[in-house]
Amino acid sequence: MFEAYSSLIIFGLLMLGSPGPAPLAVAATGAVFGVRKGFTFLLGLVLGFALVLVIQGLALFFLVGENALLMDALQVFGFLYVLFIAYKIANAPIHQADNVLSAPPSLLDGLILNATNPKAYAAMTIIYSQMLLPYSRLELAYVMTALVCFLVVVLIDFLWLFLGKLIRPMLQDPKVGRLVRWVFAVLMVVAVFVAMYKNFSK
Repeated sequence: MFEAYSSLIIFGLLMLGSPGPAPLAVAATGAVFGVRKGFTFLLGLVLGFALVLVIQGLALFFLVGENALLMDALQVFGFLYVLFIAYKIANAPIHQADNVLSAPPSLLDGLILNATNPKAYAAMTIIYSQMLLPYSRLELAYVMTALVCFLVVVLIDFLWLFLGKLIRPMLQDPKVGRLVRWVFAVLMVVAVFVAMYKNFSK
């Protein structure tokens, strides 16, 4: 069992921690707005991922692909929402004090972003189908696998948020700040587009 857990954790760190819409969004939020203001967005991302765990787990456990059309629609909506979050980050003012109306992405933004994140669904499809923990009761196997992945994502999102904080001093230069914001925004869009392309091309 220890080997199964360690393999799942390592695989989860690689699969769920690789740059994608959610990690890039939380890193960009930490870079632009700081850790304290970005924590609410991070909480939304975590709650959104919890929904992914439940939805994908139930889909695979009960439906096994019968909701393909619904999942496709969800992915398209997720892509459009990523565009909105990317725009919000790319166009945040360089000096926050100059614009009191500027605000970081909200808890709801984070929840919707991750709950409609194609990369999260694709990753959990692979994990549930290939890395399911070997419990005798299938229900327990799904629950424990989901719990491990949830804890991995909480750790990963915290690390990405603090990574964003580390590069925040670079953003005081208006040119560098604008460039970093746009790089994060473009990477977010590219990441979700690639995930969608892989899913739809199967």
